[in-house]
Amino acid sequence: MADRVELIDRFGDQIEYDLRKYQCGMDLLDFFRGVYPWTLLDRILPQLPWQSQFKKALENDADQALKYAEQFTDLDQFDTDSGGPSLYDWDEFRELSADISDKISEQIVAALLPHIPKGKAKPKVKPVKRPKTARQRAVMARKRELEKLEQWDIEAAFLGGEDVL
Repeated sequence: MADRVELIDRFGDQIEYDLRKYQCGMDLLDFFRGVYPWTLLDRILPQLPWQSQFKKALENDADQALKYAEQFTDLDQFDTDSGGPSLYDWDEFRELSADISDKISEQIVAALLPHIPKGKAKPKVKPVKRPKTARQRAVMARKRELEKLEQWDIEAAFLGGEDVL
């Protein structure tokens, strides 16, 4: 219940917009009026499309991102990809364009492979950069913290000392 109140307080405008756009004109106030049960809203929000205003706001919220990033405790859990366009500029058409561009690049590389001399480096496909959210940036920052801690442990072991922390 507290999570729902916090979400509505923080992202009410985005939720209202998305309910109207994606749920046939539903009104957030109807949940307060008792027209719809609150559990329906709990089921709708996770199912909103990634390009919905609520999902974009949630993914790019710094506080939510830090909470999410703190769950990572092992370096093997991280993705090393970085960079990309703004999430707010990204939509389904840009995603489709990026997918098409990636596929064309793969075909170009496949066509060039038979013509590459032996011993010469083969070209690699560089995918179009996708947007990074605050959550993803926070996860990468957490990864760097854990890498630093691991480095200190290695240095301490190499120098014959105990764990630094």
